[in-house]
Amino acid sequence: NRLCCSQYGFCGTTSEYCSRVSGCQS
Repeated sequence: NRLCCSQYGFCGTTSEYCSRVSGCQS
């Protein structure tokens, strides 16, 4: 599973972190 982090420093593997959050990094 892929961990994605938002521009605010919150991380997760759901689409909320990986897709819907702008400026996220995988």
